[in-house]
Parts: sequence; structure tokens; C-alpha cells
Amino acid sequence: SVYSGSIIDLFSASFYQRLINEALLSGEVNVSKEISDAKPVRVYVDGNLKEILPSGPNAIMTPALSKLLSSSIVYPLYGSVTTYDDLQNTWDIENSNPTKIMAGEHDLSANARLDLYTLDWVRNYLFVTEETQVDSTASDPRLVIANLDLESKALNNSLFNQAETVPTTTFTPTGDVENLNAVIGSAKSINGAVQFSGRYPLAGQARLSDLLYVAGGTLEGADLARIEITQFRNNNGVLEIFERKTIDLTRTDADTVIISGTFAVSVPFLINDANSGVITVTGEVERPGKYIFARDETLHDVLRRAGGLTDVAYPLGAVFQRVGIKSQQKAANIILAEQVEQSILHIAQSGVEASSDQLNVVVALAQQLRAQEASGRMSINILQQDPSVPVFLEEGDLLTVPKRPSHVSVIGAVQRDTMAMYAPDKQAQAYFRDAGGLQRVADTKNVYILLPNGQSQPLVAQAIIAPGSIIVVPPNLDRLSLLGLTELVSRVLGNIASSLLAINIVK
Repeated sequence: SVYSGSIIDLFSASFYQRLINEALLSGEVNVSKEISDAKPVRVYVDGNLKEILPSGPNAIMTPALSKLLSSSIVYPLYGSVTTYDDLQNTWDIENSNPTKIMAGEHDLSANARLDLYTLDWVRNYLFVTEETQVDSTASDPRLVIANLDLESKALNNSLFNQAETVPTTTFTPTGDVENLNAVIGSAKSINGAVQFSGRYPLAGQARLSDLLYVAGGTLEGADLARIEITQFRNNNGVLEIFERKTIDLTRTDADTVIISGTFAVSVPFLINDANSGVITVTGEVERPGKYIFARDETLHDVLRRAGGLTDVAYPLGAVFQRVGIKSQQKAANIILAEQVEQSILHIAQSGVEASSDQLNVVVALAQQLRAQEASGRMSINILQQDPSVPVFLEEGDLLTVPKRPSHVSVIGAVQRDTMAMYAPDKQAQAYFRDAGGLQRVADTKNVYILLPNGQSQPLVAQAIIAPGSIIVVPPNLDRLSLLGLTELVSRVLGNIASSLLAINIVK
């Protein structure tokens, strides 16, 4: 609060005359002719000079200042008055607010400075939440304060949390705000189910209703019966919680709740057992669409709400996809591809004689695995419901029930991966011919069938090949088996086939 410049400069007539002249030329500041030669009271809003007024009690009576202090755009909970102390030769800063200034609680002597702020400035420039990315080494105190938040959000995964908020426009401050540390140091936290969760400067005490106002009000789904106010105190240099109380605004008027000191306000969301997310049900069900599900609802509960299956549904090919599983599959595919590529590099460096055809097949499979779209499929049987193992739902789940497909896919060590026409009495050899035949490296003894429900079984004589199945022909890695590639390639083919199975059925 101590001005380090020259006192002579501050009080020189030329200093103030130059200030007033610049204001007059700009046309943006109201300056009365009677005070053009006086040492006035300067009023700043967001660091921009807005008014130059006569000093003393008459400053409060000025219509321009009265209008500004009562304006709805001015932040109501904080402002500051800077005055010069002749005895100490210092500039003293007093935290205040528009109400106190209007009530005449401050001596607006010659050269006093009023600093006011707009609600937009506080919300968009000073506004900091837990989501803000903060560089811990930053020297800007507006960023450092993000690390001082004492209470974090505790939000339920609910539709309430997805309520639309008023979009804030990009705000670029044009003023040079003085005493920014004082503004930040007075900030108090209000978070949770409010429109603009963050920290807000406060001079002295405030009503809970005022804090809710500057935070944009409460959101739909806010639990107004359990608003929590946490008070902190300084205990020998350690900030600690000494009181936590709950306010029920369904029974208490927020205007009567006065808060002061160091505190944080948390507005929780209602405990949400009514809706935990949305699942999309498509394909051959009676009523496809999006369904809100409760916390304890299962996939089969939602399937019944959707009216069950149609007459042409193919339940064996039902695909249940989950967002979290998709990301896990993609990561697993990349790791597996890297393991295969590292094994191939080891072969090349070891000088071991190996089949070039086999190596080419393995390289191609690793590349295909990297590029393969992850399906996020979770194998289920929608015709069987086991009460002991319920399929609880997660946000973003997708259930697709196809019509009975008319194809069988063939992949692996064949001349061309293909989707061949299905026929009830068609044998595996016929499907191989549709794929152009087997490659020289095909391992005919270990061919298997991946069924539409995600289960697999070896291809044996007279095996039933259901529509929508995938016949997987692995390569024969006899020369590479000692180097551990057989198991890796088998897993690669399995991952590729599983993804193809789900993707083909969905599409």
C-alpha cells in the first residue's frame, strides 16, 4: 500500500492538469469545469479511469458517481478506496464495496481514488476454477490463487451436472488494475451447483444471497437444503477448518445468513438415484431410442422398457458397446502391436533363419492391429438374464440388435479377407474358396470360428457356422514359434476378429 514514486510528482499541479486534459480529450471521462484546476477524486472501473469528481463530501452527491455505484453492472461485494496519509507519507488502501461508499463511510479527500469492478471483470478475468490449467511456477497471482482452493467440487454423474450454463464471452480487460494482490487476497470460494463456480472478492461480510447472486444463482438439481459453509482460521500459521455448518434454504431466507472471515461455500447437487446416464438402444427392438436409466437399472431392465425384440431380431449378434472398454481395447491393441514389432526386430538382429512369408504376414497383422477401429464391445447374451451377475449400465452405453445377417467373414491367412454369402449347409471349404483360397502359411489345424456373440470355438468337421460368424485362419509360425511369436500372433488375430465382428454387425 506504500507508493514508491515521488510525492512531489503526485501532488504537482502539472501532473493532475495533464491527467484531466487527457481525460477531456478522450471524451470517455466526465470532468466538470469547476474541478479542472482542483485535486480531484478519481473513479476507476476495471482499471479504467471513468470519472473525475470534486473531493470531499460532495463527491458522493455527484449524480454520476451515484448512478455508477447503484448500477447493476458493478460488482456489489468489493471495491477499494485509496487515500493519502499526510503524516505517514503513504497511500492507504481500504477494502470496501459500493454500498459502504454510497453510505459515506469513507473520507473522499483530495487525490482519493475509488476502484470499482464490473461483474464481468470478476467472472471472466479474476475468475479461477479447479478446471483451469495452472502453471505452478507462474508468477501471476491470478493463476497462483487456483492452488489455494480449499474445497473441491463433489459433483454427481447426473443429468443435472450437464445443465446448460450461460455462455461467457471472451473478455479482454483494457485497464491496468492496481492493487491486484489485495483484490485476490480478499477472494472467497463458492462452488458446486452454481452457474459460475469460483472465487469472488469480498470486503468484510456478506449475505449468502449476495454470494449466490454473483455466482450466477443455483443450477437445476441443486440441493438447497444442504448448502455447506466451511469456516477456516489461522492456527499458528496453519490454516485449518474450525467450523462446518449446513444451511437449509428451503426453511431459511438466504438474506438472513451473514458470512464473514475466511470461508468457502459449497452448493451440492441432489443425490441422484433417478437418472445416472443415458443408454442408446438401436436396431431390432420395438421402441428404439435413448433411455435414461437409474443407478440400479440393468441392461435387461432397459431392454424390457424398449418393448423387447422384434420378430426379425438376431439376438445372437447383439452388440453391447461401452466407451471405457473402447479406450482400453485401443490401448491394448497398440501395446500388442509393439510387442509383435519388437519380436520381429529381435529376429532380424539374431540372424535366425526364418520364413520370409511368415514374417510378412506377421508385419501385416501388426499394422492392421494398429489401424483397427476399437469396438468397445462387451460380450453378453441378451436372451439370458442372470440375477447374480446383473449388467449395470454406464453413461454412453450402446446396444445394437441387428437383423439376422446373410454373410460369414473369413480373415487371416487367406488370399483376400472377405464377407461371403451365408448358406445353412455351406461348409468351411466353400468359404475358403470365396476368400480366394488359403495362403501357403495357413495353419489349417488351428482354424477357429468367432461366433456373433463374441465366443469362439475350433473349426471341426461338421461344425455349424452361424450367420454373422468370422472364420479365423491363423498363419503357421513353425519357424518362429521358438521366438515366442505364435501366442502373440494368435492374440493379434483374435483382437482383429473381435473388432471386425462387432463393427460389421453394427454397420
